[in-house]
Amino acid sequence: MTHHELELPALVSNSPLGFLASLGILQLIAPALGQPARLSWRGPDAPAVLHTHPPLTHQALADLLSSHLPDDPAREPLPLVPGILSLPRSGPNDSLRMPIDTALHHLRTHAQAEREHNTPPPTGSPHSSTN
Repeated sequence: MTHHELELPALVSNSPLGFLASLGILQLIAPALGQPARLSWRGPDAPAVLHTHPPLTHQALADLLSSHLPDDPAREPLPLVPGILSLPRSGPNDSLRMPIDTALHHLRTHAQAEREHNTPPPTGSPHSSTN
């Protein structure tokens, strides 16, 4: 199967933000494409390269990524993880960390679902069952 490459010039390997953004892109587009994608860099201080089976343009990638933006940011600012901001906090500066008991419960629930259906649950589902 032919592999297509799309260079992401703003996401360079020596930038922590560029590196993390590249990983985020990879995480978001694989489910949207319905098949795995790969990521590489041309070398140190070089841009990321996205490897996909279907050819992608920068505009097509932007369209895929924009589909993950919230429809109503005032109501649900993080649509991929609905309800995460309303989880109980264990401290004033700890809004994104969930209590360990809650995390273990979600882990067990998803592991069981994966075993039963031989597929991982969709992104964001850990919190959809608690809302």
